[in-house]
Amino acid sequence: VYKRQVRKESIVEGTQVKRGFSLIEVMIALCILMISSLAFFRMHLVCIKARSYAECHTRAAVLGSSWMMHLDSMAAAAPELAEEWHQDPGNPIAECGRQYYRFWVVRQVAEGREATVYVAWDHTNRAGTLNFGSEGEIAASRCQKISFNEILVFGE
Repeated sequence: VYKRQVRKESIVEGTQVKRGFSLIEVMIALCILMISSLAFFRMHLVCIKARSYAECHTRAAVLGSSWMMHLDSMAAAAPELAEEWHQDPGNPIAECGRQYYRFWVVRQVAEGREATVYVAWDHTNRAGTLNFGSEGEIAASRCQKISFNEILVFGE
């Protein structure tokens, strides 16, 4: 039976050849791996926050545009189209764990009535969004908000 013998150390010109990595090389490699992993996890966290914000913004856009279509389908004499600031009686509107607030203001213009719908939400859940009493209050607020503007024309 043939057995292969392996030499545990080699002699090259009077010195031993080491096999493997030294402790310092391993430590440097681990540090590089840790720094790159931290960068990856930070990037991942930013992506999660961006996705959450995009989801909130999309839900607010749906709430605002659907309400604008609702206003557009109403008769000119509807109380929701009175020329004043309106708060949605359903405020706050709960959507997927967040609270949204919907407001609108109607003004008379030469072409008909101009309706502006606002949807506000607190992206950080710090209770900064309220039932605003005017356009000035919502404009001064630091909460997240979007608005939709449309001219409503009514047939005679």
